[in-house]
Amino acid sequence: MVSVLVSGLMSFSKVSIATVLRHQGRRALLWCGIVTQVGSAIGAILMFILVNHLHLFHDKPACT
Repeated sequence: MVSVLVSGLMSFSKVSIATVLRHQGRRALLWCGIVTQVGSAIGAILMFILVNHLHLFHDKPACT
């Protein structure tokens, strides 16, 4: 339930920011897209390092 609310809040904030930037012009929307993609890439690289190299997350034991 919480994840649904967080996802909805994040989506709403992204759309709100894009709407405000739309009035600033096409260049502002371009930079918004660039920053969003860079943030996604940094997050993906960080999670890759945490999971595969630092082994901070592990599988749950299988049910018996």
